[in-house]
Amino acid sequence: VSRYTDITFLKRLEHYQNEIRLHEIRILDLLEDIEKHEARIAGQTRSGGAEYMDITMVNAHRTTRDKMETERDVYANFKKEFFAFLTEYM
Repeated sequence: VSRYTDITFLKRLEHYQNEIRLHEIRILDLLEDIEKHEARIAGQTRSGGAEYMDITMVNAHRTTRDKMETERDVYANFKKEFFAFLTEYM
């Protein structure tokens, strides 16, 4: 960063830095959701309910999977945009 003085470049770089932080937060939230979901599945299995998953659990699984797929798509687009930015300036 110290090599660059162009204010436009520095503003765009800060934008990407903020985006990376937001993705990190989303990914950590997803990891927490997954851990909770796994714990719930394990608890249900221990209580003898391994043959089925209740509707709430199925919906939670679907919601978490959808969030993961959305984040994967958003991150892939961000990554393309970021690398195009780097190519432009580096």
